[in-house]
Amino acid sequence: MSDYMAAEITLGGPVPKRLVGPLCAAINKEGVSLQWGGTSFSPTSAKHLLAARCQDERGVSVLRLYAEEKPYGTFELLEKFLCRHGLSFRRYCDGKYEYDPEIIEYRPALGMVRYLAARNGEPHVPLTALRASQEAVAGAIALLGQRRAAHALRHLKKLLGDQRKYLPPEVPPLEAFEVVSRGRRA
Repeated sequence: MSDYMAAEITLGGPVPKRLVGPLCAAINKEGVSLQWGGTSFSPTSAKHLLAARCQDERGVSVLRLYAEEKPYGTFELLEKFLCRHGLSFRRYCDGKYEYDPEIIEYRPALGMVRYLAARNGEPHVPLTALRASQEAVAGAIALLGQRRAAHALRHLKKLLGDQRKYLPPEVPPLEAFEVVSRGRRA
């Protein structure tokens, strides 16, 4: 038995015209809407997909889909389709019980990147990781104050290594959602 959670998925980047039909079918199987609590969105063509785009926080046209209750907050069929065809997306799912809110980013060049999120959908960094970074910076500053630059540099290099170990790779923002035909916009 699975836990059902609210989730949203944002699609971006170029979609080859030949994938429009299968993409519409995958979206239709997920039972999504274009807004929280909205009516079902059942696209059948590129025209429907493009008309449903919205602007993200950067003003880029993306396709954002919502579901009030998805098993574990995933769009299983749609996500598999998108990954199989190298189509970029960002998914946020609400937390519930023992499941924390999370953000999943997929870019063909990076693969899947997963990180914790706050309830407002922003990435979340655990307090313990921030405190460790704060202590390392404070130690480096103290060493610089004592004119021990070589020791401070070792502190800062260790801090950078720790941050690289705990932070996910930087994911480029989603590109505009567009339907393309052999390298051209359709």
